[in-house]
Amino acid sequence: MHRTRKYKAINLTFGVLPFIAGVLIAQFPEDSGPIQSWLSISERKTPIGFGNAVVMETTLESTMDVATGFSRLFGSLGQVTGVAISSALFQTVLERELRKQIHDLDAEGVYILFSSHLQTLPVDQQQMVRHSYDVGLKAVFWFATFFTLLAYIIC
Repeated sequence: MHRTRKYKAINLTFGVLPFIAGVLIAQFPEDSGPIQSWLSISERKTPIGFGNAVVMETTLESTMDVATGFSRLFGSLGQVTGVAISSALFQTVLERELRKQIHDLDAEGVYILFSSHLQTLPVDQQQMVRHSYDVGLKAVFWFATFFTLLAYIIC
């Protein structure tokens, strides 16, 4: 990279990896066991980390001084707003799914399920809650995947 100065080609080649990994994570099966989940998520997160690292490094190498500062500023703002929006999206989708899955649930009951009381529920309701969490997490991963694609297109 330093020798050839072909930053754009490297960005375009490796910048698509976070999008691909996001699609794989968003399609993760709900009924995976703990070992399969750990191995599979680790395997799918590698392209995200590698792609982001390459893009960040080439950006820093190709845009020095003030541009690097602005790159870091907008990256930090994106992280903060991304976490806030993702959290709001997750909570909204989770609550909607919980209400859809468990019909006799009142507003107070929904928020009890947000805490660690899952094991106190009947087995059939535990499965409904797990499904609701799965739907909420997938919504967040699709949201993030969309923005990785948007970042790649802008790149």
